[in-house]
Formats: sequence, structure tokens, C-alpha cells
Amino acid sequence: MPEQIFHIRTLAWYVVFTFCVPAFLFAQVPVVHTEGEAEAFNDLLRDLEGISLELNRASAKALLILPGLTSELVQQIIARRPYRAIEDLADVQGLSAEHIDLIAPYLSIAPTRPWRSRYTSRISRPSNRANRFDDTRLY
Repeated sequence: MPEQIFHIRTLAWYVVFTFCVPAFLFAQVPVVHTEGEAEAFNDLLRDLEGISLELNRASAKALLILPGLTSELVQQIIARRPYRAIEDLADVQGLSAEHIDLIAPYLSIAPTRPWRSRYTSRISRPSNRANRFDDTRLY
């Protein structure tokens, strides 16, 4: 009988240290926002309406106006450029899916432009020798 009690106590301590202690250590304190903070956040979102920042070209200062982005997150975003889609932001450490959904309406990705070159040429020859090609010049 005493051996069974020992095993039950061991099991009980195992459960406490495995499930309960981490829950207390890593529990997040609920954030309570005042009415003024909520109003300021809504004003910020209203001010951002119609803005579309190009993710691969926007400066750090421009990205900082987006809600919830800190300077550390912005530096990580810039370091991981170029992005092919907004969903690639999930690779940035510290950005959750909810956060990406919040800032996604204000971001865009420009399509990649193919490499282009302009070539202009001009052929000239003196007008007094209209039928001769020995003085022809190519520019």
C-alpha cells in the first residue's frame, strides 16, 4: 500500500510541474485598453485608409506608421526583402498571422519588371554625296 501512495504522489507532482507551473509562468496578462486608446487606434486606422505602401521599397520611417510595428520588426522586415507576396511576412519572427492580417490592407507588392534596355541608332552621311556610302556614320 505505501508504494501505491508514493506513485500517486509522484504522478501528482509530475502533472503539477508539467502542466500547471508552465501555465502560471507563461500566462499573459490581459491588456486592458482605455476608451481613449481605443479611439486613438481607430483614428489611426481611419488615417491610413487609402494608403498602400510598397513592401519591397518602403522606407523604415514609412513602415513605422503601420499599427503595431516596432523599429525592431521593421528592421527584420527590411532585412528579409524582397518579398513575392504579403504572406511571406510570416517568416519574420515576431509577426503573428493576426498582425499580418491587420497591416496587409496597407501593403502592396509591385510586380517585378523585366530587364529592359533602350537602344537608339542613327545613320548619317553628308548631303552633298547622296549616293556614296564611304562617309556614312553610325551613331
